Amino acid sequence: LDLTHVQYLLLETLEQLKSAGQPATQVKLAREAGTDVMMTSKVLRVLEQKKWVTRKANRADARAFHIALTPAGEKVASKARQLVNDADSKFFGNVSKPEKFSASLVQLAE
Repeated sequence: LDLTHVQYLLLETLEQLKSAGQPATQVKLAREAGTDVMMTSKVLRVLEQKKWVTRKANRADARAFHIALTPAGEKVASKARQLVNDADSKFFGNVSKPEKFSASLVQLAE
């Protein structure tokens, strides 16, 4: 998907903020995602270049930007979420059955 772990984390956090009806600024996004503000800024620039997010000036605070997912960003986040959920299910689905869990690890390694 041409998506790093941190990029996915920020896209997913943006989606969660949007679902909760909360506006996202760079600082709020970094806080919610548990990432460094400067690193978040750099990653957001990349996501903006990929046309997955928009950064618009915040009228209330000229130093802040309002961050939003684009339709393309929502689409890639949804695809990534499905892949992550599938991997989690394959990896952890048999955790209570040690023999099947070991087989799952081998299958994922292949």
